[in-house]
Amino acid sequence: MNTAPLHEGPYRGEIAAELDSPELRIWLSDLGRHIADVPAEKGQGGARVYSMDAPIGASSLPLLIKAQGRLPFLKNFDARRRGTAAQRAWRVALRLAERGVGAPEPVAWIERWERGQCVESHFITRRLEPVTNFRDELRHLLRHDPDAGRTLKLLESIAPVVRAMHDAGVWHRDLGNQNILMQRGADGEWGGVFLIDLNRALIFDTPLTNRQRARDLARLYLPTDLLRVFCEMYFGSRAPAEFAAALRGARRRFRLHSLSRQIRHPIRQARVRRDPARRQVYPPPRDIWLWDEKSAQPINGWARKERNKLYPISNHALIAGTMLRSALRIRREYDDLLPMVFREPVSIQSRWGMSVEPRPATWAQERALLPTGPRVPLLIRLYRHKGARQWDFAAQAGRELAAAGHPVGFALCQDRRALLEPAAWTAMCERMIPQVSPFADWIEVGHAINRVKWGIWNLREYRQLVEPMRDLKASFPSLRLMGPAGIDFEYPHVLAALSALPSDFQFDALSHHLYVDRRGAPENPQGRFASLEKFALARAMARVSGRSEDRLIVSEVNWPLADTGVYSPVCSPYLYPGQRVGAPNVGEDTYARFMIRYLLQAACSGFVERVYWWRLAACGFGLVDEQAEPWHTRPAYRAWVRLLELLDDATFLNNLPTGVFAYLHLFKRADGELMAVGYAWRDAEKAEIPFVYARAERMDGAPLESVPKHLAPDPIYFRQVRLPG
Repeated sequence: MNTAPLHEGPYRGEIAAELDSPELRIWLSDLGRHIADVPAEKGQGGARVYSMDAPIGASSLPLLIKAQGRLPFLKNFDARRRGTAAQRAWRVALRLAERGVGAPEPVAWIERWERGQCVESHFITRRLEPVTNFRDELRHLLRHDPDAGRTLKLLESIAPVVRAMHDAGVWHRDLGNQNILMQRGADGEWGGVFLIDLNRALIFDTPLTNRQRARDLARLYLPTDLLRVFCEMYFGSRAPAEFAAALRGARRRFRLHSLSRQIRHPIRQARVRRDPARRQVYPPPRDIWLWDEKSAQPINGWARKERNKLYPISNHALIAGTMLRSALRIRREYDDLLPMVFREPVSIQSRWGMSVEPRPATWAQERALLPTGPRVPLLIRLYRHKGARQWDFAAQAGRELAAAGHPVGFALCQDRRALLEPAAWTAMCERMIPQVSPFADWIEVGHAINRVKWGIWNLREYRQLVEPMRDLKASFPSLRLMGPAGIDFEYPHVLAALSALPSDFQFDALSHHLYVDRRGAPENPQGRFASLEKFALARAMARVSGRSEDRLIVSEVNWPLADTGVYSPVCSPYLYPGQRVGAPNVGEDTYARFMIRYLLQAACSGFVERVYWWRLAACGFGLVDEQAEPWHTRPAYRAWVRLLELLDDATFLNNLPTGVFAYLHLFKRADGELMAVGYAWRDAEKAEIPFVYARAERMDGAPLESVPKHLAPDPIYFRQVRLPG
């Protein structure tokens, strides 16, 4: 960028050659008088910021002027050696302009000296309109629009610009969120990104080292997992180990530096505390809550280490106390229950439910996927954060499904605001329960209550979600409530949450999201507990808790699907180019066999009243990929439909003898046909088939051309079974 020296009136400096004109020079020569009549905004370090228009021929040039007054005596020596803040910012702005990096267009810098002392200096850029900044945009998202997709788009717009600055050899050294300006397009999306407050920056002839980059990025305010994502956007890959180590050290030092401001600048900090507009108003760490629509769940803003620091000690005390009181009784109940597995006949009707997600744009297509024969139990979520439009549409969809003969339940899902503002949660409950109570099969209260990303940090907070439902149950006595909807094999957390409920409150069923820790097949043990043992232990917990009837409903389960990227619920909400995530994601065929085996074991065990599969249509974990065009029905969808066609009206009789690692479930259909479903979960298992049958089918109903001699991981349907003797 070409510049020209400027020496007009009492000022000297430089001006951008492209904008140089007699009118602008004359105007700048009297800048002190021009700004005297204009209100200023306070900048950092005592600077003042003016917004003005300067004449350029017949038009005007919108300017932003950062003015510095008389320098303290000792700082004049530094200004002579390195230049004033205006001159330093000018040099950095020129470098960024030369390299095409986002910064407000530099117009001029001028300064006035008297008797060896700088009495005023000005750095002048073209004014950006309209403009916001990273700090204010992030605050708004975290407080008022907690959408992970928009937050990631915000980070994605900034990261390349910061990377380009560093590659251009510029070390900002004051890269706070407030020093990153942004513009929005007419569509509301973020466009240009501009770096300001450049006077502290240093310029190098080569790109910055990883250590220098880390020291710059350490000043950004981002929850730690979002900072990890930002760094991956910055590098376009996983951050180098050297950079990551330097960033951790730099952030520790910057925290200490920030804490010391009270000592270093007591007057300025007192002024900040008195001025609400200048206070940091990011939400407290525990109150940061972001929803990710792609994976249909909140994301963790904080990395595990920070989450552990934020986790209340009182939770550990509550869990320990509850377990001490209940462990022996639960063990006795468990020992009584487990031997009863597969021993009693079980009616299969309505045991296998499905979660659906009514949305105006896709509901007709999703509803058409429901089987035309069996009336499948369905579960619909009502999300507190999505507001009345989502609730009302979901309730109307549920009403229509119930009229068509489906048992329809609803799950009330909280966000962090539901705990911070109990009235907001109560308002949802009081609006929706009267609407759905005439036809609702079940109401689940809360969601994944032992996962802090769902907003509950203290397990005692769960009581706040139950309170309005306890009162509504008195008005609508036919309501059947289930909870507390914990997730994974973390039963001590569930017991603790139940123990904190009112002594006069009881769920009609204990509901749980039982994912078998996503370690693979449903038969894989976690310690001594595979799916069957976990079902039995949950039933024992329901019996002992005193807060639930002796019923277990698995209200959420699935397996995450491979090659679905950010739609997978076990992947990061951002994946850098080329990144692939393996286990625990599984392929579509494996998903189908795991699903059928899980559903069979849950129902036939006699321990689980119902399983709601999550969910019918979802790219990363559903039976149908709704992101494909046209929608892609996976093997699991066809297997599920066939399972319902064959067994929804059947009765499980017993298990037939097989090998150690195989099952043969025997059923009697409503038409009198005996049929069996068999599978082995280890390829080496050679379980013989101890009966005669007319034909065999695959999971999707396709006939097997050859007669199977042994069981395999894929379940097989044996039709018209004749038992020996």
